[in-house]
Amino acid sequence: MGLEGGVKYHRLCRVVLTDQFHSDGRCTDLRLVPTAACRRVLTSFRMVFKTDVDGGSISIAVGPDDAPLISLPQDLELTFNLRVENPDFFQVTVPLGAGELSSVVLTNAGLPADARTLAVTDNSARQTGGVYGTVVLTQLTDAWLADPPVFRAEFRSRERWWVYYLVTDVGAHRGQLEVVDTGLEPVVFGESGRRELNLEEDPQDRLAALLCEQYPNHRRLRFISDSPVMSSEQARTHIELRLAGDLVAGPLPNPSLRNHSTIEVSGNSGTQREASLFQIIKHLTHSL
Repeated sequence: MGLEGGVKYHRLCRVVLTDQFHSDGRCTDLRLVPTAACRRVLTSFRMVFKTDVDGGSISIAVGPDDAPLISLPQDLELTFNLRVENPDFFQVTVPLGAGELSSVVLTNAGLPADARTLAVTDNSARQTGGVYGTVVLTQLTDAWLADPPVFRAEFRSRERWWVYYLVTDVGAHRGQLEVVDTGLEPVVFGESGRRELNLEEDPQDRLAALLCEQYPNHRRLRFISDSPVMSSEQARTHIELRLAGDLVAGPLPNPSLRNHSTIEVSGNSGTQREASLFQIIKHLTHSL
């Protein structure tokens, strides 16, 4: 409930943007912005839209009986752009559209009256001007005032394989080198993903080839996670480099979002290239 210019307003509905990337589940990388047509409709029906960090709410002017001053017609439609506030959104979020650059439409159109998760509809338009897509609200009704619905636009985090490349002058006679995550829900770097690149080169791995050119006289190892890792703002702070079971470096930095590549992994359908994030680490006991 609110009061503006002597007119009382009650909340009609709210739209919340959620994601898996942020610890609190709130998507702050997008902002709801009414289109020009939407602003005209809001004004015509004495409604106001207030944005917040993870969505926005719509309120409507009501009279002494708490009924809208202007009743809402059945065919009313409100459209909001999803403006990108953080370009990293594309790096950490699974595209909802048919392709990486396709615009998406999230709407309650056609959903059951009690449905609160907005549906993704087909849309062949491309993203333009920093707009990821649109939210379209339909089926608006005065009855919402009794129990204002909260509609959710949900975004899932991307999953990528994590890869560590190690350059070292520690010989194999000292014991096995391992990357170990000691966290509660660890990323596992098993034996199947461990490779001595100076003994077994991988011609399909361009980063391994670059390291070979830069450090031809050093031992080079690659560690691939046993499974893809979900993108999260929460850093993993318990990843260590161990030699013969003993800690020699850590915590290791998480692979950066800027360090994206592809890696060959084996699965049920055979070997295939999949998206990965990598980090190069050096453990040198003598200066180069």
